[in-house]
Amino acid sequence: MAIEQKSDRLVIARLSEDPHFTDDINAIRTVSPVGNVVLDFNGVAYVNSANLSQLLVLRNHLNEHDRQLRLFGVSPGVWKLFVVTGLNQLFDTSESEQLAIDDLKT
Repeated sequence: MAIEQKSDRLVIARLSEDPHFTDDINAIRTVSPVGNVVLDFNGVAYVNSANLSQLLVLRNHLNEHDRQLRLFGVSPGVWKLFVVTGLNQLFDTSESEQLAIDDLKT
């Protein structure tokens, strides 16, 4: 995974699948609450319940610090899991990295 500190208010993280997913999310939490977080899911074809739990912990962590989380590049299979679990109501998504960044500015 690569964590890119775009500014003092924005972090972009390119996620990878397990077993790295856990390390990726933990690494992001060490960078925040410096800024809002954009997660690139293009490298993730599968998530498990532990991954979903980690995403919720990250979301709550950012919310506590008045920061936002935006996802993009979520595959249809992963998105289906978000819908089935109702997490699509909790996570904001964008069509692309640039749109995710723009959405956080509004």
